[in-house]
Amino acid sequence: MGLAVVIRVTDVHITAIDGTIKGMEQQGSREVLLGEAEFLKRRHWSKRCLATATSRRRVFFVERDGIRNYPSFLADSHFDLRQVGNACARLGDLPGGSKWQFFATAKGSLSGRTPLQAIADGDFAAVMRSAEGFANR
Repeated sequence: MGLAVVIRVTDVHITAIDGTIKGMEQQGSREVLLGEAEFLKRRHWSKRCLATATSRRRVFFVERDGIRNYPSFLADSHFDLRQVGNACARLGDLPGGSKWQFFATAKGSLSGRTPLQAIADGDFAAVMRSAEGFANR
């Protein structure tokens, strides 16, 4: 089993994440971040499955005060989670806060949609191209 990389959230990322959380809450999303236990429950995963997915970059977390938190969209069955995982992997070694920013920010290359909206609309190929560009910037 591979080792998971711990991503420490900087103050810049915390500010961006806090802003994203407030924006998502205003749009009606209540649970934006999940603790590890709740994330495992929703994904029906063991800790070993989580460690494997993390080492393969298919999921990510943000860590604050030593606690790992996972974006709720990584366990949301409204999205094709295989596609979300593939997009996470395409983002490579970017920090969790940067990956969060990618998924939560509307992009001109996706006709003003967020990558999550584009995945929900079935435009996965465009999301993968956008992730590649984001990772290489």
